[in-house]
Amino acid sequence: STPPGLFSDTMAAEAARIAFAALGVDAQAAVREQQRNRKLERHARRQAVRTSSSTSAAAPGPAGAPAPASTPLLEGCEYPDRLSRSDYFGAVPYGMYHRPDLRATPEHVTNLLSLAARDPGVGAHSYFLFGLGTSSAWNPAFNARLLWEGFFTITANLGVGGEPQPLPELQPFYSVLHWSYFERSPAVRKSLRRLVAQAASPDTGAGVSLEGEGGGAACGAAAGVRDGGYRLVVSKDVEASWRQLDRYQGDRHSTNWMTLRYLRMLQAASADESVNLRLHAIELRRRGRGQSEQVGRVAERRSSTAADADVYDEDDSQGQASGEKEDGGGGAGCEEVLAGEIGFSIGRVYTSLTGWTSKRSRERLGAAQLALLGRWLQGRGYAFWSMGHCYSPTMEYKRAL
Repeated sequence: STPPGLFSDTMAAEAARIAFAALGVDAQAAVREQQRNRKLERHARRQAVRTSSSTSAAAPGPAGAPAPASTPLLEGCEYPDRLSRSDYFGAVPYGMYHRPDLRATPEHVTNLLSLAARDPGVGAHSYFLFGLGTSSAWNPAFNARLLWEGFFTITANLGVGGEPQPLPELQPFYSVLHWSYFERSPAVRKSLRRLVAQAASPDTGAGVSLEGEGGGAACGAAAGVRDGGYRLVVSKDVEASWRQLDRYQGDRHSTNWMTLRYLRMLQAASADESVNLRLHAIELRRRGRGQSEQVGRVAERRSSTAADADVYDEDDSQGQASGEKEDGGGGAGCEEVLAGEIGFSIGRVYTSLTGWTSKRSRERLGAAQLALLGRWLQGRGYAFWSMGHCYSPTMEYKRAL
């Protein structure tokens, strides 16, 4: 029943067998040994987590104390809460998977996932090239489908098209943050205490607020004028946020995988009401002198519930602050953009894609933005926060949340 030319399980499985058969005897034995070792390692990790879970349940810690590092995120979870880089990449040792007949269509995605679940040879790859070099690889609805299935797509120079191409990654593990752990995180509490202390200092004098889409009054509004303060804003000007990101990534890494074409592809998917994806540009801003203070502050309280954050959804017809500059400099009476990220939501799950800070400082602006974003996501009713790669020590800041 497979239409002519449609990528099928049978075709791919046969290709995998041929590729394996082409290896020498020693190479085949090495592949089998790698697969056997990975299976044993996965079994050992699951057993360690189950043992840790039963030990923790038998001897619970003090009420309100953070969970020990060895416990899983959720009861019955098979996965540990810490992975090394070798654990992560050892689970997918074969890298890139490409077939000329693997097209950028939902049917090919379904068949590929079905095959990867059954065939260890295919499932041991991490990158899958759909429609390489074709315009269909940039189709907004198709890429939204990949994200819905769990692919984390970046771009890379793949030698075709004269520009970076979409590179979908099917991760062996995902960094997933649940709110009960977020609220008990010492790093989050420290970030919020620091923000509140800075906002209440004589130099700033204002509070900390969280705004909804396009929330906030224009610079220099007449009411409630006072100095300083922080706002977390979901900006309507996504491309202005992207320019900040592009500048940061260019300065730090000499490249930015989130190209303008990639951003506009996600913008098109987000604007399509038939597509289950919404793009978000998150910005941490600081109000300058004369800035209108917004109602609502994040005050640290003893309870650790979502009620700690007052969340506002205000549709500001004036858009971004009228005096705000692209470089985030922000003159007198205007807002300075300090840090931010671009991410997307599918249903009640929010996923971070990539982020930036305008400058390095002892204020730890990136950590502050993450702490406030977690509070905002909770207040909006998101089920959890997906944060992409999760190996330590490179991604230890995610574990700290």
